[in-house]
Amino acid sequence: MKVPYTDMVSYLGYAAPGNEDETKNGKKFYYIYAWLPAVAPELGIRMMSPVGKTKIKNATKSKAYTDNTISSEYFDTYITLERRIFLAKIKLVKLL
Repeated sequence: MKVPYTDMVSYLGYAAPGNEDETKNGKKFYYIYAWLPAVAPELGIRMMSPVGKTKIKNATKSKAYTDNTISSEYFDTYITLERRIFLAKIKLVKLL
């Protein structure tokens, strides 16, 4: 039995040619930045290409995604997760 996530955010974007953030060794990189509280027990990431007729409830859709919904093009999904460690934790706490 799977326990459902209590909080989920879905975003639909489109990896348009020339829209990549960086190219390394011939591979195009698109970055997504998210702020996670220190107490987040887990992070789930799912990438689909193409989305096709899959229905995603309450998803935030980018203009590029909406403009290209009929496209059958796809990209190879490759995920890396990087963590930023704040060195000035005291200043961060004061802002909150």
